[in-house]
Amino acid sequence: MLRRVTPDQVAVFVAASESFTAKLLVRPNSSTSPNDWLEVPASPSLQSPIQLGGSLYVLVITWKPPTALTVDLVYEYDVQFTVDPGVKVLSDAGVELPGTQRTFGLSELGLLAGTRHVGLSPGALPSFAIQSKRAKLRLIHGSCRKPHGGGEAAMPFITELFGPSASDRPHYLLLTGDQIYADDVSLRRE
Repeated sequence: MLRRVTPDQVAVFVAASESFTAKLLVRPNSSTSPNDWLEVPASPSLQSPIQLGGSLYVLVITWKPPTALTVDLVYEYDVQFTVDPGVKVLSDAGVELPGTQRTFGLSELGLLAGTRHVGLSPGALPSFAIQSKRAKLRLIHGSCRKPHGGGEAAMPFITELFGPSASDRPHYLLLTGDQIYADDVSLRRE
């Protein structure tokens, strides 16, 4: 989940049931080449989470770009996870990833497709923009919803309300309540 974006810093919150290291990749949304990812320094780019419970590991990945991000430009991002050998990794659909694959991104986890995709549309990486004008402040409010709860997800409606361009996006997303449900989630453990 994107936590904060300024021209000088990007922060993404990640939670998992097993220990991992992670790296944030960012590029302009208009890029089509895999070589267009912005340079993320090797030292602080691979970060480890803290353990908050028996099966809860959390991390806020922070990245300070070498030059300020461009306002009114849409950027997309991916999170690359690395896990130790022996850690069983399941996609969002419950399919086990190959045991030889120890590094994977949002696509391999199945988080870019289906009804629970994390981007603005199926197949799209999550994205953000820094707006230069705030003539009309746009806020989105969401409350509690368990990942395994019933009903329609409200997040896909954001694109319908505001549109995908940088100037149409909401300025803030306010999520109130227990958003991670660390004590009450559907576990796929054996």
